[in-house]
This record gives sequence, structure tokens and C-alpha cells, in this order.
Amino acid sequence: MKIIICGAGQVGWQIARHLANENNDITIVDRDANLVRRATDTLDVQGIVGIEQLMLERIDLLIEEGKTGEAYDLLQRLEYWLPDWDQAIPRFNKMLFKEAEMYAQNGKSVAAMAMLEQLYGRYPEFPQLQDTMGELVSPKIRQAVEQSNYQRAQWLIGRLSRRYAEHAVVDQWKQVLQRRSDDKMEESLRLAQESRHREAADIAREAGFIWPRMGKSQADRANLCLLYTSPSPRDQRGSRI
Repeated sequence: MKIIICGAGQVGWQIARHLANENNDITIVDRDANLVRRATDTLDVQGIVGIEQLMLERIDLLIEEGKTGEAYDLLQRLEYWLPDWDQAIPRFNKMLFKEAEMYAQNGKSVAAMAMLEQLYGRYPEFPQLQDTMGELVSPKIRQAVEQSNYQRAQWLIGRLSRRYAEHAVVDQWKQVLQRRSDDKMEESLRLAQESRHREAADIAREAGFIWPRMGKSQADRANLCLLYTSPSPRDQRGSRI
């Protein structure tokens, strides 16, 4: 039988000695490290210094099982008892990450992203946070691009880049949108050279909507396109007839 004894004083020690002799799996807990050491040195028992450590193990188990509400309650109690204790904060962070994972698994990506952003605000170096945020955002960007909803795609890229400017997902989708914008710009130039000015102007505007953050070379092509797509005074007179 597994038994936990809270207190390693004389009474706790005697209880542990009696139960250990009956081949039980005994763990004795006390805040006094010397008393715990005496019990583990003289008896066949395991020792934990501080009831807080026992509670932490329970909290870690609850988090792994996805029972974040119960874990949160225990953490609140620990913070009340030990307001300056530094072991509670890592568990809060771990709990936020677990909740984000559960939201993502249930298809609630917006809530999952909110949890991850909250975690980023608390501890940007949390393990797996950067990769998980990218894995969560990338499919949403892909969906927006496939639907030609470039404004949403840009917003999602910006949301991730505000936290991780050099994230691989940010770079990947920036390049995708830049290529699409470049292709549209080339098409616009071709139409302008064919004197199809209105079509060229529409395509040029679409290129800007896809990815407006242009490099110098593309900006030069855009200016050239505007020149080509500007109708002549004769064209303007003809359009009013």
C-alpha cells in the first residue's frame, strides 16, 4: 500500500517505522530537512522536504491529465500560503501552454492563440512556444491565401512577427505573398504595354493588396506601371464621349 505521512517528528517517525515494517510504500513529508533525512536514513521510506513539493507533484500530474481547473486551484492555495515562492510561476506557465494545446486539439484556434500570447507575455522563452505558435498560425494563413483573403493573411503574419520577427513561418508566407504580388505586377506591366490600361491598373492595385511591403525594385516597377496605366489626355476625352 502507498502511504503518505505528513510530519517527520517523533510521532510521524514512529508511524512510518511501524508501517514500513509491514512492507508498505511509505513517503514521509516535512518542512524540516533534518527530520526528513533522519527518517530516510533510518527507515525504508522515501522523503519529501516541504508539503509544497508534494502539492507540486500533484499539480504537475493534473496539468498532464488536462485537469487545469484543479491545478489552478492548488496553485492559488500555494501562492496564498507562500506569496514569494518561485516554483508557482513555472506551473502557471505550463498550465497556460496545456490549455492552449487542448483548445487547439478541439479546433478552437483563436482561444489557443490567445493563451499562447498570454504565455508569451509572461515568459517568451517558454520551450516549444515559438514552434507551437507557428504551427497554429500557418494553416490559418494558408486558408486565407487560398481564399484570396490577403488582408487576413497579412494580419496573421503580422500577429506572429510581432512576437517572433524571424520566425520561419513569417518568412515563408512573406515570400509566398511577395511572389504573388510580383507576378501580378508583371502581368500589369504586360497589359500596360498592350495599351490595356484599365485592366493593368486593376491588376496593379491587386498586387498592392496582396503584399504592399515592396522592395526597391518592385517599387520602381510599380511607379513604371502607374506611368503605363495612366491614360493619355486623348483617352480621357474619348472616355467621356
